[in-house]
Amino acid sequence: MVYKLSDQLDHVGNSKYVFEAYDEYLKTNKNKLPESLLVLLASDWWYGGSGSTAPYYCELDNFEIIDFGKESAHLILTLIKKDHRDYEETPFRLRLIYQGILEFNIPYQKNLSINPFMWRYDEFLFFDPWSSYGNNERMFTHNIEWVGKNVWSITAKQIVATWEDL
Repeated sequence: MVYKLSDQLDHVGNSKYVFEAYDEYLKTNKNKLPESLLVLLASDWWYGGSGSTAPYYCELDNFEIIDFGKESAHLILTLIKKDHRDYEETPFRLRLIYQGILEFNIPYQKNLSINPFMWRYDEFLFFDPWSSYGNNERMFTHNIEWVGKNVWSITAKQIVATWEDL
């Protein structure tokens, strides 16, 4: 089930109800999600009051897959938030490190050299590795929607996020 991507948020009169349903989903599945994800979601950095440190409208700077094909595989997204002409915020670099990658889905995207990826929406969902893989660890899927409706899905055991002022 998808909770808060553009198909949900762009077609409701009051997005408050979408966020309330998503918050309820997270509360219901709290005991199934990895601790690193719960810490991130509880931090002011991710959903902060002003949203100035949130990833929304960050540009994708780089992504790397390390140890591909091994149990230690991890994926790193590096995002940059620049000055915005409509409001003041401090530019920053955000690195998201997904550890223990189980699956990822990055759809075909043409014109990569001229179309930057701009983060629009995201959601974290519980992933049940037992039904598909016989694995009984806490895992999650992170769906990231970029401007233009291109959605990436990353399924992992842990997530680490670091912010750095530019």
